[in-house]
Amino acid sequence: MVDRFKYLGILFDSIASDRSMLEQVVAKSTKAMHWLVNHVQKSGWNHPHMRMVLGEVYVRSIMQFGAPTWAVSTIDTSVCNE
Repeated sequence: MVDRFKYLGILFDSIASDRSMLEQVVAKSTKAMHWLVNHVQKSGWNHPHMRMVLGEVYVRSIMQFGAPTWAVSTIDTSVCNE
């Protein structure tokens, strides 16, 4: 029996826990946000609208990918605060 597998970029595990998926999403979106902030500062794209659009494209898209498959009944805020 397989304990975990990834299908179309979405991580599934044997105990039907979304914690591992949420941890992965938080890590990926945090990495994307840091990359984006670093590159926006270097390039001089300081217009607020441009930063908002780039955030939507690079960070929010990672955060929302596969969201309809999550069966989260309660929000575990400890994942987001780590």
